[in-house]
Amino acid sequence: MKNIIKDRHNSVIDLAKRVLVKGFTYSLLVSASLCTVITSSAQVPTSWSNLQPYKSGSLVLNQKGNTFIAQQDVSSGIALSNTSYWASLDEAAPTSVPGGAPFTTPDTSTVPLNTPLDQGVGSAQKQADHGSVTKMHLGDTEVVVASSTQDTSLSHACCGGEDLHKEEQDRAGPRPGNPGGSGYVDYKLEWEKVTVRLGVLEDEIKKELDKQAEQDVKIITLGEEIANRMAEISKTEEDLAKCQTMGAKLLAGLSSKQKVLGGLDNNIAQLVAKRQNLENEILECNQELAELSSEYTKLEEEYAPLAAKIAVPHVKGWHYEAEQGWLYVEVGSYPYVFSERLDAWMYYKQGSHSPWEYFNYNTQSWVAWR
Repeated sequence: MKNIIKDRHNSVIDLAKRVLVKGFTYSLLVSASLCTVITSSAQVPTSWSNLQPYKSGSLVLNQKGNTFIAQQDVSSGIALSNTSYWASLDEAAPTSVPGGAPFTTPDTSTVPLNTPLDQGVGSAQKQADHGSVTKMHLGDTEVVVASSTQDTSLSHACCGGEDLHKEEQDRAGPRPGNPGGSGYVDYKLEWEKVTVRLGVLEDEIKKELDKQAEQDVKIITLGEEIANRMAEISKTEEDLAKCQTMGAKLLAGLSSKQKVLGGLDNNIAQLVAKRQNLENEILECNQELAELSSEYTKLEEEYAPLAAKIAVPHVKGWHYEAEQGWLYVEVGSYPYVFSERLDAWMYYKQGSHSPWEYFNYNTQSWVAWR
């Protein structure tokens, strides 16, 4: 509960500090009125939001820490600048000393030349009727004491002769002319009582002034704390704005990435379909490869005797070629052919014809015989 009350009063501390410069009386009046508003409405000032409706009497704070009160029920979207709905408590503080002091200098030529004492017996009689006036000094304070000398017995004719002031006269004590009778006042004793009372009041005033000084220090300290908190709030709001901006960018990037991801999902689906087609083609190719392998095996079986025949030259020993001269062929060295003209062995590329291809080891090159 103590924390709630402290929070309720924090919002008015800054305003009360500004009002302090206008006078101690104004500070007390404004602080009391603001505390009454907050306590009676049981509202804690919150940061104003454009998206939130408010009940009549709600207290809100703008970004600068100024306090506003709802004068009626407020719908969402109504700005604090609309004075039909919102009233600024800062503007409710007095900004000048109350007026009413006279500013016109009186005309001194109209002052009467005679004093009331020179006006005759009538004035003296009136003064006697109203009693005598005695001035006393209690320390630095001048006290005026009036003693009544009017005969009260004549004023009770309307009351059947009953003395309505008898009880007061009995309490006052004996009169100066009759110390033993009623109506006497011991001014020395009264002065001592007043002096003691004044001392007590001065002590109480000093204590109140000390309390006020402590409150002023607390107000200044709390004001500085409020300023620091407002700076922190401002910094936090800036960071929040940056985070929101960054979040918006990230959301935009995420949306773009989701679109790209959707395209990739489509590509993946297409690739999966292509893969299935390729697997089907591979399966078909494997089947064809199995068939070709079977045919290749048959061809190898058929090629084996042909290779054996090819490996055996159809001409053995020396034979003569009109363009190449004498050539020597032997089963053990075939397809190597010895050229008598070149005096070197040559390698015959089996299967070649028209032209027949030979590798010349002397020139390290292929030659074609036609």
